[in-house]
Amino acid sequence: MRASYRMLLAAGAEGRPKMTNAVKVVLFLALLISAVALAQDSPPAPQPAPQGEEAYRAAWADAIDNLTKRIKGLSITAETTVAGMLAENEAAEAALTAFLLGQQASGAPVYSEEGGCQLTVQLAFDVLVNGLKLIHNRYCGGDQLTEASFEKMLSSSTLMVLAAKGTGSADTTPMTPVISAVGSVDSGVYLFGEAEAFWNSHCTTHGRVLAIRAAREDGLRRLADRVGEAVIDSGTTVGGVVDELDFPELTISQFLPVVGETQVRYAPDRLVVEVTLEVVLQDVMVCISRWLKDQPDVEPTKIRQLERIIVAMRRTPVSAEGMGSPPVEYVTTSDEKVVAAVALVNQRPDWIYDTLRAVGRSVVDERLDDQARAGQLALAAAELDAWQKLIVALNSLSIGTTTVGEVAVGSDSVRRALLACMMETPVPGDSRQVLPDGAIEAAVEIDLHALWRAIVMNI
Repeated sequence: MRASYRMLLAAGAEGRPKMTNAVKVVLFLALLISAVALAQDSPPAPQPAPQGEEAYRAAWADAIDNLTKRIKGLSITAETTVAGMLAENEAAEAALTAFLLGQQASGAPVYSEEGGCQLTVQLAFDVLVNGLKLIHNRYCGGDQLTEASFEKMLSSSTLMVLAAKGTGSADTTPMTPVISAVGSVDSGVYLFGEAEAFWNSHCTTHGRVLAIRAAREDGLRRLADRVGEAVIDSGTTVGGVVDELDFPELTISQFLPVVGETQVRYAPDRLVVEVTLEVVLQDVMVCISRWLKDQPDVEPTKIRQLERIIVAMRRTPVSAEGMGSPPVEYVTTSDEKVVAAVALVNQRPDWIYDTLRAVGRSVVDERLDDQARAGQLALAAAELDAWQKLIVALNSLSIGTTTVGEVAVGSDSVRRALLACMMETPVPGDSRQVLPDGAIEAAVEIDLHALWRAIVMNI
């Protein structure tokens, strides 16, 4: 059957509103007061680097941004994250920024031949918790969090030190973060050995920064889809809950409060980086509940029903992978294979976020004496019919000016990868059924993002 498949395949986010002057004054005072109040817990500020000062400043800003995002992803209690606490008051977030700007780099910065800079910022976990407690008491208030909440946060955690790396170059330009609150691992940790040598010789430092951001965009879109499909109670999905709110402009992405970046993988032979993003389903539901409470004329029974679901839920993580490449103008090699892979990834057709399903049919041969055997043969024929239809549909998917089928015909490695991808695809649970007329129906489906990855990593 695999030979038949081979023959068939070979054949064919908005920014915040502008702040008023009054708010700016409050934020400035918050920065000033917090910097003084928290100075006792902060190590000396970093000294300017003797070389590559622009790259150093860009790397420092990136490290502080990554550390901030990771801190926002921490849970203070089962219901409240740091991001949720800071959302209560803009001055609180400004105070956290002031606190983090007082942290120093761990070790000396590392400079690349291309002028890039990498450095690491570290923060002791107990120092962080004490700082968060001061910020909460001064700017947030309320009775949702208490002194005991922060003490439990410290005692129940196994973390000793939080660390985040920053990467920058002289041509790094500020960009709006793709993910509002991402508990990010260091994106430079996984760039070593063959991958480090390959990326440094084929791409600029700024190109690598843009590649990781593109991968996060891709992963976040896939994560929103998976969260929307997740079942939370008696067949109800998160997407169904959002739809029932009857606000057409709402999307799942608006309810992803804390996204964690759990893994980063740089390909050693092509300019492709992959990230794995993760979010806890219960945190998403808490975010929906809070949003619902802020809306006028919402029935209290609907809120109570949602809260009962949240209490009964387990902290189940949902994850998704994303891929990215640098823009072609940041590629420093003329290697046709490398350039072709970069150009392909950057096209990123919309169909990669879908699932393709095909249904095949067959009839039982009533002339056979062994009807059980006849049924098995009919089922195999229905599945083969479904695979044939699926492959025809796959071959017609467009990638810019070409199609998947044309790419597969032109590359043995891509063709083999696509076949392996299809063979590893699980059969849907509802894929087989007997119709009223006695015919047998079978369905097959494939995650098109997995298919897209097979193409990209083998082109």
